[in-house]
Amino acid sequence: MNPGWLSLKPVKEKSEMLKDPNANESDETTQSRKHAQLLHAQLAPLHGAKAFRQYLERTGKKKPEFIKEISKIQDDTQKENNK
Repeated sequence: MNPGWLSLKPVKEKSEMLKDPNANESDETTQSRKHAQLLHAQLAPLHGAKAFRQYLERTGKKKPEFIKEISKIQDDTQKENNK
């Protein structure tokens, strides 16, 4: 019988390499950043994102991080369109 507080980890094969737990977190962070960038690129041209940005600028409220990134994309797109 195995008490509930004692959890056994699966045994690894000798040929299986150990992984650094910090490296795994970094991989997950990188993947989530890529996903966020794709999402920001999809949101940037939408009217709602532009309207929300204008509202925040008009009222002087603090911009969330994702709006800052979306604003950069919108500004870059606008510069390209003006050329």
